[in-house]
Amino acid sequence: MKRRYILIAIVLLFFVVEAFFYSSQLAWFLEGQLEKTLGRKTSIEKVELDLWDGEIELSDFKLFEQDSQTVFMSFDKLDVKLDLMSWINGRNIINSIELEEPFIRVYASKSGFNFDDLFDRLNEDNSEEAKQETTEPFRIELKDIEIEEGVFSYSDGETGDSLELKNIALKLPEYISALNAISNLEISFELATGGTFHSVTDLNLNTGLIKSESVVSNVDLSPFSRYAKDLLNFSSWKGFLNTEIALVSNLNEYELTSISGQAGMKAFSLLDLTDQEVLGMDSLLIDLSTVKPLKSSFEIESINCYGPRMRFEFEDSTSNLHVLASPMMQENEGDTLQVEENVEAVELAYSIGQLMVQDAYLKLIDKRFEKEYEYNISDIRFETSKLTESTDSLRINTSAKLNDKGNVVAQLSINPQDPYELDLEYTISDFELSDLNFYSKKYTGFPIFYGQIYYYGHNTIQDKKIVSDNKIKIYRVELGKREKDGSLYDMPLKLALAILKDDKGNIEIDLPMRGDMNDPDYNINKLIWGTAKNLIVRAVKSPFKKLSNLVKADPEDIKSFDFELGEADLTKKHARSANLLKKVLEKRPELEFELIYYKDTVLENRYLQEKRVANAILQDSLAVQNEMEALVTTDSLAEDGSNSEDKAISSIIQLMNGSELDSMRLDGLSNMLDSLGLNMSVRRSKMEHPKNVGSEPHFEVRWKVKEE
Repeated sequence: MKRRYILIAIVLLFFVVEAFFYSSQLAWFLEGQLEKTLGRKTSIEKVELDLWDGEIELSDFKLFEQDSQTVFMSFDKLDVKLDLMSWINGRNIINSIELEEPFIRVYASKSGFNFDDLFDRLNEDNSEEAKQETTEPFRIELKDIEIEEGVFSYSDGETGDSLELKNIALKLPEYISALNAISNLEISFELATGGTFHSVTDLNLNTGLIKSESVVSNVDLSPFSRYAKDLLNFSSWKGFLNTEIALVSNLNEYELTSISGQAGMKAFSLLDLTDQEVLGMDSLLIDLSTVKPLKSSFEIESINCYGPRMRFEFEDSTSNLHVLASPMMQENEGDTLQVEENVEAVELAYSIGQLMVQDAYLKLIDKRFEKEYEYNISDIRFETSKLTESTDSLRINTSAKLNDKGNVVAQLSINPQDPYELDLEYTISDFELSDLNFYSKKYTGFPIFYGQIYYYGHNTIQDKKIVSDNKIKIYRVELGKREKDGSLYDMPLKLALAILKDDKGNIEIDLPMRGDMNDPDYNINKLIWGTAKNLIVRAVKSPFKKLSNLVKADPEDIKSFDFELGEADLTKKHARSANLLKKVLEKRPELEFELIYYKDTVLENRYLQEKRVANAILQDSLAVQNEMEALVTTDSLAEDGSNSEDKAISSIIQLMNGSELDSMRLDGLSNMLDSLGLNMSVRRSKMEHPKNVGSEPHFEVRWKVKEE
């Protein structure tokens, strides 16, 4: 306090001695007093006094660092105009203060700041003397304060961080200390790296009320990327910050601080360690209704994001996003939750009127194999209903373009209080199957030439129970020849698709799925892929229903050719089955079938043995009867003179050889198929095959793709 009054007295003294000293002598005198007070070298080129107008002007002022060489603070001109009469009557009015081109350089090091010694000297007043002061507080009225073209420079010797503000300007129309009020305090500056700041503030020190409106325009974010590198693994980011914020607060009740206005970014881009963009966006605008951060209250009118971009690369055990966020994840792994006792929990209150995302873009890159696979999802649109801390049903509408061709539209209703309560309905249309050619070849060995999918899905989760109903339509799908390099899975995909096609060459599938997330063995991937795999397996193992629909026949008619034990003759039923199979092949020329012969040899041999015994008994009985009927009319004889009954019995006995029956059945069916132009394989099964056990003679129809 004592030094402050000394400085004021010095200034007043200048007016008294103006007639006795030249300007240079005043400058020399003032330099000496400042060096004595501040303990640093000071330089003033010129001091001009106008006693009658109450004006003092200092030119080319410099205050040096402790090394007496480096400039710590300077200004080009300081002009102060006093109302001398007001100082006589105690009002203490300063009509104007103009400060041109002020400069200050702040430097931080391990030992502190380069201005610490100044504060130490200015705080040397004895605290006891300060307590004993009984004088009234010094009152002053300031008018028309203006600072122009100022520069502030900050640097940190430890971190290398730096900040420079230029074109600093300040305007204060009036300040009256008796009222403790500042009105229309205007501050503006530019950042050397790009961007501007402007604010207008009202402050009432009596009530503590603060009102401020500030605008930040096009602040370049690039220099601030270093502050995020402890949290993220990236090389750099760029973008521009823009805000229009109104702040209302109170020095006595700071917890009532309220913020409203807008905040946003534009042209943002974050590059990974390989200098490829991972995240980016054209613009982000957050419209703040009322935010009270110290009350944990956030009321946001809307969040609009235009043109966001993401590049997602994944490999066997990691992804580029995992690498990006690894410092944060490692930090969280080491954290332990500390809960303070007797601390009242703060309830979070929030409201987001709408979240809107437009023209988003997602690039997926699969690097798990020797060749990269890319897939693009573009024109993503995302919109939500109002979300608050008590919302129990949040509606989300979204749509996107799939690899520039397909479309997806989805509606989601979810309970933010319980994420396991949701309803999702979506449609995928015009999806090109050839986009999955990479995975089809890798997993099944089959390339996809063309085809489109229409997919409708409706999924609900209630009490962690999943109900998923899916309808899939596949149009004009065609697969190429299986590649010889092999695939990860041996799936009869081509056969399954050929079987599942309708008479127009399209496939329609109803695919219901059910799951229970309460089950400890539950796995969503197993549920989806298990259901899809079962569909293919069922189609291949039991194709007859689908294929019989092509010819409007009973599935049993094209399933097998059955024979009675001991019989080898072809019947009308066999002929009908062969003709139906021919019609199926006309509908599905890419297919062929083979007939595989199964029978239980022991079973048929036992049957034939029983027949032989029965026939032998019958033959003996007929022989006795013939002896008793020695005289028989010629009508009972055949044309060759033999007995017709004896001939029939002899014929039966000749057919009672199992191997001959097998040959007759195989040859008979082969000849029938050949006669219809069906050059199909008819073959025996292996004797040890389990299907032979207990089986009556039959030929199973087995379908396959021609080239296989």
